[in-house]
Amino acid sequence: MIRTMNLHPGNTHSIAAMCQTLEVSRSGYYEHTHKASRPRRQQDQLIATKLVEGFKLSRKTYGSPRLREVLKAQGIGVGRRRISRLMTALGLAPKAKRRFVPRTTHSNHSGLIAANLLQQRGAPPARIN
Repeated sequence: MIRTMNLHPGNTHSIAAMCQTLEVSRSGYYEHTHKASRPRRQQDQLIATKLVEGFKLSRKTYGSPRLREVLKAQGIGVGRRRISRLMTALGLAPKAKRRFVPRTTHSNHSGLIAANLLQQRGAPPARIN
């Protein structure tokens, strides 16, 4: 039985041929595929779950600086760039804040204009000292 490696859909290559091309022993390839993930990658997985939680709680508005503060409050000290790298890998992108659009008064309308109530009150009372 010849084992094959699927790198792309439709393209299959034998593991022996790939190992020979890359000048890697087959035993080294199998050892690499079955070894446990490194401590840094395990930490990344833990941090990634916390990042997703914090990102969802912020209604997808927090970027790496704010998420760093969230993780810091939970007792996890992580750098902003590491958070940024993990966010990119997870596909987390914060929503951009909407641009401010001033709402101006429409003065050329045919509606009634409100009466000036201050003019109807009369003179203010005399000042008492």
